[in-house]
Amino acid sequence: MEGLKTEHKVEVEQLQHENQQLRDQVNDLRDHIDQLAEMIPDEPEEDPEEDPMEYQDDDGELTEGSVTDGEV
Repeated sequence: MEGLKTEHKVEVEQLQHENQQLRDQVNDLRDHIDQLAEMIPDEPEEDPEEDPMEYQDDDGELTEGSVTDGEV
């Protein structure tokens, strides 16, 4: 019976150690996510070449307005 208690105690200690390692990894990943989040700008940068109000017609000329299906 004493051998079983010792065996379980060793297993519990191993699991506690693994648990702590996993907790440390989770904390490291959270820190990394926070660092990456700080790199993301608050407002997306606009592409100066892209204007949603302009499109190219069949001749390749830019025309103001919007294009919808079936309308010319």
